[in-house]
Amino acid sequence: MSRIVDFSLQGNHLAILTLNDYKVYNFITGKTIKEDDFEFNYEGLPLNIEWRNKTDLLIGSTHGDVLVLRSAIPNNENGAQGVAQLFVDDMEDDDDDDDDHDDDDDDIDDDDGELGNKKRAKMAATQANGYNTNNNVDGDGDGDDVGNNQNEIDELLSKAEARQNNHHKRLREGNLKTNGKVHGFDGDNNNNNDDDDDDGNKLDDDFDDSILDNENYYRPVTEGYVNGYKKRRSGTPTYDQQQQKQHRVGFYEAASKIVPYSPGSTPFLNKGETVDRRYLAMNNVGYAWIVVNKELGTSNSITVSFFDRSLNSEYHFTVDQRFDLASLNHKCILLGDSSKGLVYYKSHNDAGSSDAWERVIPLVKDEYITSICVTNHPNFNTIVVGTNVGYLRFFNQFGVCLNIIKTNPVVALSAASTTSNIFMVNQNAANVYSYSIIDIDQDNKFIQHNGVIPIKDRANRQLIKGLFFNEYNDPCIVGGADNTLLILQAWREPGNARWVPLINCHNVITEYGSNENKKNWSCWPLGLVNDSLNCLILKNGQFPGFPLPLPVEIEIEIPTKLSHDEDSAEEEFLRSLTLGKLLNDTLTNRDEDDQDPGQEEEEDALMDKLNQYSLLFDKSLLKMFGEACKELKLNKAFSIAKLIKNDKALLAASKISERMEYLSLAAKIGQLREQLLIELDSD
Repeated sequence: MSRIVDFSLQGNHLAILTLNDYKVYNFITGKTIKEDDFEFNYEGLPLNIEWRNKTDLLIGSTHGDVLVLRSAIPNNENGAQGVAQLFVDDMEDDDDDDDDHDDDDDDIDDDDGELGNKKRAKMAATQANGYNTNNNVDGDGDGDDVGNNQNEIDELLSKAEARQNNHHKRLREGNLKTNGKVHGFDGDNNNNNDDDDDDGNKLDDDFDDSILDNENYYRPVTEGYVNGYKKRRSGTPTYDQQQQKQHRVGFYEAASKIVPYSPGSTPFLNKGETVDRRYLAMNNVGYAWIVVNKELGTSNSITVSFFDRSLNSEYHFTVDQRFDLASLNHKCILLGDSSKGLVYYKSHNDAGSSDAWERVIPLVKDEYITSICVTNHPNFNTIVVGTNVGYLRFFNQFGVCLNIIKTNPVVALSAASTTSNIFMVNQNAANVYSYSIIDIDQDNKFIQHNGVIPIKDRANRQLIKGLFFNEYNDPCIVGGADNTLLILQAWREPGNARWVPLINCHNVITEYGSNENKKNWSCWPLGLVNDSLNCLILKNGQFPGFPLPLPVEIEIEIPTKLSHDEDSAEEEFLRSLTLGKLLNDTLTNRDEDDQDPGQEEEEDALMDKLNQYSLLFDKSLLKMFGEACKELKLNKAFSIAKLIKNDKALLAASKISERMEYLSLAAKIGQLREQLLIELDSD
């Protein structure tokens, strides 16, 4: 038998948990009444076992999952035997006598109280470890194995009552926390500390099983569960095993309900007696809002506006539906009604007939649309629709369904600015989210699949505040919990993508809390262009209102400073390094076969920008080098010099050292210059 992980006592039944299975013993009969194996959804290890009530068991894992095993005690067993109280406070030495098995049975029958129950516990625990009290000796007959294993069992049972009385402490040592009520658990069954047993004996008054009344102990957030699964046992299952499988329920997965989301959307604002209004979508291109009329028999109005009125003019139209999703680009607008599964497509220059279409998505029970997007390809648009059960549908710009795939529940979708890439956010579990990047042009190829995305759901905060691509088609996201703009770096390389913070919007807007006039200001992100965050400044609100304030640009500022006035040499170094890597990755992965003459000029402009990053990189390092020399931190200064990869910058660092009369440091920098020249010659 595997090593014992945990055990739990209830009346005359002992449940023992190992790494691979569990067993339930009856002290009166001395027999195993239940034995089975199990498996967790997320490959966690078993941590503890607890009685939920008189028949059901709970098994907790290191990942915070809980496996609920119903009818662990068969109905016939539960009804046939009375419940006996088990006391294991002080195991006495005379329990380890050398009587045979028959004598032990007689002793147990004669004992009506504490000693008899302790002996039953010993016998059952001995069987749990696979030993027989009659013949458990090794080949030479010396009985060493019996003594060693019996001592281990005695020690295990002697700790039972102490472990029960300190249940909360033991669970906290297992890194488990409590603050809620288990979803679907019957409180009457879980709070039975003071209830009588079947034979009139009281359960231990000090035993605290309030941990079972806690939902967030197992999973944070709100409702729901997913069914667990168990490994198939070898051989043909018996009828009893097939019946027992019907009573198994799995992990309580408190995954929060997905709220339909479009980038830039807001809840209903300026609610009135007759109309409500809200923004359906907002990005660098423009924004769309809906005015919902509350009077019966009236239509709703949708307005589409643009920040650059030279490309498109503002227009509005009426609809009968109450759309709550939208996606907007330079060519068209896509609208969606999440509950009805309705999708409506309309070109900006459409007169109202040929290009406009609508389609109803077939939904299963409790399914609804969670996000939609439309690509901005030069030749054609592709519409993508995701739902809360993970269906992802692709349509062309005329409404023809091109593909359907099944993923994890879709939280959000966004399309690249100039390519056919789609960025998708999925919900894997409670407060656990992942991302994927799909290239539609390559037959919906997954460039990145189920990568971790560092966003968290917090009360009274949006999960995602902004979701967009920059001008180089790098995915960006702003989480509602921390208001930090993250950009995905090296996403074109499988297994090498990583999220890099570019700016903490709240700190920059409020000047790190130093300006009292701006302490209530917030930022509403629209996009990332030319190393600046295009956004709206909200002075006393969480969402943009009507009319919309003018967008402003905030320069990228890597979060390294503690105050607004702190020197920014280190920040400039990290910013030039980060943005330079992003731009270099874009230039490296350009497809030369698809380039046109206009792209050559664009590439020259990008090379000039890359050189500017290089100059800022060297300048910031030299500034940091000089400050380290002034502070007499020569080792720090030399470590900074080793980051410089330009001979002119190294020469400048050497001159700074000589001017401050740090000749040894200047000599080391001279060696760095020689090594750099050798590397350049070899290249």
